[in-house]
Amino acid sequence: MDLSADLLGEPSSGSWFRLGAWTVSARRTGRGVEEAIERQTILIAPDAFDEVFDHLDSVGNVLADLGKTGGWVTPAEKGEQHGAYQYSASHQFLIPFTQTAGEPVVSARHATTGHQFVVNQDIWLFFDLEERTPGVGIWGDPRRGVDVLVQRTLNDGNLKVVDIRVDYLRKYLQARQMALLVGHYRHLLLYEPSEAAVQAFVDEDVTLGSRDQGAKAFIQSWGPREDIMGEGCYLQRRLHLWFRILPAAIDIRDPWREEPPFDPYTFVFPPAAGPVAPARWADVAETPDREYVGECDFMTTIWFRQDVLSKYEGAAGFSVADNGSVSCRHYWGLVRSTWRLGNELLATGIGDFAEGVPLEEWAHWQQHAVPPPTPETAAALRQDKPVPEVVNALIGALDELNRAFAALCQVLGAPSSEPLWRGSLDSLAGRQMKWVCPDGADDEEFLKRATLASTLVIDSPQRRCGVSFRRWAKVWT
Repeated sequence: MDLSADLLGEPSSGSWFRLGAWTVSARRTGRGVEEAIERQTILIAPDAFDEVFDHLDSVGNVLADLGKTGGWVTPAEKGEQHGAYQYSASHQFLIPFTQTAGEPVVSARHATTGHQFVVNQDIWLFFDLEERTPGVGIWGDPRRGVDVLVQRTLNDGNLKVVDIRVDYLRKYLQARQMALLVGHYRHLLLYEPSEAAVQAFVDEDVTLGSRDQGAKAFIQSWGPREDIMGEGCYLQRRLHLWFRILPAAIDIRDPWREEPPFDPYTFVFPPAAGPVAPARWADVAETPDREYVGECDFMTTIWFRQDVLSKYEGAAGFSVADNGSVSCRHYWGLVRSTWRLGNELLATGIGDFAEGVPLEEWAHWQQHAVPPPTPETAAALRQDKPVPEVVNALIGALDELNRAFAALCQVLGAPSSEPLWRGSLDSLAGRQMKWVCPDGADDEEFLKRATLASTLVIDSPQRRCGVSFRRWAKVWT
């Protein structure tokens, strides 16, 4: 019946933060412990926690009407004949017994179909998120190709949660200049406790936290008690935890400027002239009296292993051209001065990189950055024709085969209204055959590519002139 993980955990550590949680039905573990968790979140003014501190008690009582609509009539004041009518919209929440109004971020809704979460749409509108599959509850950032807001079920479908990436949460709070108030509840019931457990159990309530800490917790310990359903006695411990997450300060002179996740003055790539910081050509806030590492021209070439492209190949919203150019819809693109050297290296201008690739992607590219190849190495790599060129040549040969069969049909006097081979580079097999072959690829990679080639060449034919294309293709290949 330990609650230390709830009380001592760092609220916004790690990659994900839990905005909402709800236990569908309490179940007992093998140790006879029943557990239930509830969490809902709201936005409040950064300094409002001090006002509401004294009124934060039972999470279930305080947040009972979170996300609900309704109206009521206030009692008539002295000298008035009638009270006043007030309406509460779903996007407004007045914390009971205070004048502090909050805005629900994630609230629980109890419907006939079960417990559901209502997520503030302002989050995905602000980040321009897109739902991966309608109705699944996974919202991603198309510019980065990552999931941002995720609804899922855990514990064999018994715990529903809503998680958000921590970096996106921090950015959202900063943009809103609002604090996040979290109401977290958890109870543990130990059924049929041993005599030793009963003797060791401390039956008292404890209150922790303060305004300065930005947190408040009630720990209620009761027992032993008899279950009203006649299922035996139990010990019970409840936690009502409140804490806030404050927003980061914002630069009022340029509130929409992106702060890079690294020091732009020392983040470097290794061109021939030595390490150079590409941020000198990017849209970043400059610090007086600091200088970027290194110096080179805008079009100085920087080099990467082609493995850097694997992240974008096949990812939703991204496209990789035959020359190695990368684009993410209309959001960003490295589409200038980019070219492949054999099947190992990718080259581009350092200035084009700085202007074309968003800052949050730079760390990925830095992991694959390499020094410029020696003249001997470059000459050797040029002998290795890039995979996209080989695939294009294969398609060209198949098109030539179509023309040859059409000519054959004409000689034989057989009608030929459609091409014999009707495959396409836009097919799944055609696109995946152009993907980067990883360094040190094993037999499994070879078998996968052989299967793709077979699918592209053999499985897209028509039967014409009474001749089996499979037979002709096998002889030809």
